[in-house]
Amino acid sequence: MDGRTIKLEYYSWLATQLKGADESGMTVELPIEEHATVRTLLERLAAENHKFEELVYDPGADRVKEYATLILNGRTIELAGGLDAPLRVGDHLLLLPGFSGGA
Repeated sequence: MDGRTIKLEYYSWLATQLKGADESGMTVELPIEEHATVRTLLERLAAENHKFEELVYDPGADRVKEYATLILNGRTIELAGGLDAPLRVGDHLLLLPGFSGGA
């Protein structure tokens, strides 16, 4: 690897389903291309793993599924620039189960 990596942290039941880890989670280091975005990373992960496509990212609809929430460097993906947010070396992407607000 040339050092162009980010960290992707899987948490809760998504860690179990996608990585075979326990619910306390698992962090992996992933290589990124020079002009990578959140979208290009998600597209790659969905192409490599059918379960990722099923649970996290729907490339046909170009959306993160309701089962998943992405946090980029401490900010929800919507506040961090959406799927077009650029990824930079050293970024931290957290994959959490989806959540919604109540009344």
